[in-house]
Amino acid sequence: MKRYFFLLSVLFLVSCSDVVDVTLTPTVDVYVSPSKTPVATLSAEAPQYQQLNMWLANNNDSWMVTSGRYEGGVYLHAGDIGIQVRKRHVVLYDTTGKTLRAIYIQPFTADELAAITKLGS
Repeated sequence: MKRYFFLLSVLFLVSCSDVVDVTLTPTVDVYVSPSKTPVATLSAEAPQYQQLNMWLANNNDSWMVTSGRYEGGVYLHAGDIGIQVRKRHVVLYDTTGKTLRAIYIQPFTADELAAITKLGS
């Protein structure tokens, strides 16, 4: 019985995740919560940009649908998408409306996006 429950749980989690392809714009503005003024602009040559771009490319699956807004972390604005890197999660926002709207969330390990999280220190 436990084996079937485990299998059903795994199938449920897999079926609830989405594939999301995020393409960064040539430059991204960086904000540190709660500031509304950019603290930096990263170009494609910046190590932080490259680390985030690589992480997004390697982690385009297993995004969980979410809503609302999350506090804290480093926020990057790239075209119609906002990317918030928090302590343990990356949150994607739709920026096309009048207000930001969280649409996807995915966990990450601390060392995967260390260059990005250090921007908030």
